[in-house]
Amino acid sequence: ESLIALINRLVTEQNGERPRKKVFIVAHRANTLKASQENVPENSIENIELAIAAGADMVELDVRPTKDSVLVLMHDESIDRTTNGKGKVADLTYEQILQYDLKRGSVVSKGMKVPTLEEALAACKDKIYVNLDYSPRTATTAQVMSVVKELGMTEQVLFYCNSADKVSEVI
Repeated sequence: ESLIALINRLVTEQNGERPRKKVFIVAHRANTLKASQENVPENSIENIELAIAAGADMVELDVRPTKDSVLVLMHDESIDRTTNGKGKVADLTYEQILQYDLKRGSVVSKGMKVPTLEEALAACKDKIYVNLDYSPRTATTAQVMSVVKELGMTEQVLFYCNSADKVSEVI
């Protein structure tokens, strides 16, 4: 039984007479089993491509602004865990961040760089839904929405922001 078939069967069993018509498979930080087996870094373009190839319905991506206001994919406040560099995203320019390679665990992926939100969305456009995760500590809704609108992806992106005040900026 495929993973999707198994999930659909379990959801139907749990919901009894009100089965869901669709179960979305979401790749958290664009991670897949293949990506973890091959040490492909989270929140990378390569990970997004693997999630698309695996048949995921959606990728969850984390957004943070750099010191020079470039929106990049990064879950953590610092680049320490996911690159071979050190420092807080907010204290580094995008050019400084590009000096470092992404990594998964201790495995450095030579030449694999922290992508911008624009690059990540372009990789997803017309292929997969996107859940953008940000908060008041990171990017503003206006910043994120600007990139989404610019790429014409408002029907393809879900926003997760843990502050209603931030969402009201663009509504």
